[in-house]
Amino acid sequence: MKIKICFWINTFFSVLYLVWRIFFTIPFRAGALSVVCGVILLVFEALGMVEALVHFMNMHTAHDYKVPDVPKERFPHIDVYISTYSEEPELLYKTINGCKNMDYPDKSKVHVYLCDDNRRPEMEELAKKMGVNYLKRANNIGAKAVQYKHSGCNCCQAVLKAYKDELKVPEELLMKMGSGFGTGMGCLEATCGALCAATMIAGLKNDATVPTVMTAKKLLSRFKEKSGATICKELKGVETGKVLCDCDDCVRHAVECIEELNEQLC
Repeated sequence: MKIKICFWINTFFSVLYLVWRIFFTIPFRAGALSVVCGVILLVFEALGMVEALVHFMNMHTAHDYKVPDVPKERFPHIDVYISTYSEEPELLYKTINGCKNMDYPDKSKVHVYLCDDNRRPEMEELAKKMGVNYLKRANNIGAKAVQYKHSGCNCCQAVLKAYKDELKVPEELLMKMGSGFGTGMGCLEATCGALCAATMIAGLKNDATVPTVMTAKKLLSRFKEKSGATICKELKGVETGKVLCDCDDCVRHAVECIEELNEQLC
């Protein structure tokens, strides 16, 4: 009721305004150009008022749409992912509880996943207690490397920097080691910089009896399997126009290869 009263008051003053504009503001004595410009402005103002009227009618006209009766078996499964890194358990308890009690016809088809990027035991316990799925990564090195890639490092430097704490090598030295591998070895002409970094890391980490050259061969094979190629310009589709693997994924794949072969390097 209040909305309708406001609408009619607004309509009254809008009509009053238009009457005033038509009879008291059009500069008939100022020449033809002034009259034409004044009329054009008036027309646009009137159109704006009509648009407001149409908008109001659309927003406040009641539509009694019939809700279809859909059988429960036809509703799809819903996956809800809750990402967390350092949030308090109490906050996550409320979030999980809200997700589990969503208004959905078949709640057995709602699957909640707690994605813990910090691998906290209390989060795993909370997920178990509340009956939701718990997901965690073995480590954050891949994500860290991609972040470095977007912070000014080239692909090689990004992968090297992600392992700086584990390698016990000064960051400045790692940056210098990887500085020549931006856009791959030889500026797109040869091996991907991320793969070059993986090979360097294999050499720095290798305390085993297996020669690093054998590990490097496996790194190359696995990287090619994941990325589709090992040469930078082929990965970027410079000659074919088809990108096989973008830089972010190359960096991730390089880290994955290192982690998969980690046992051979210790």
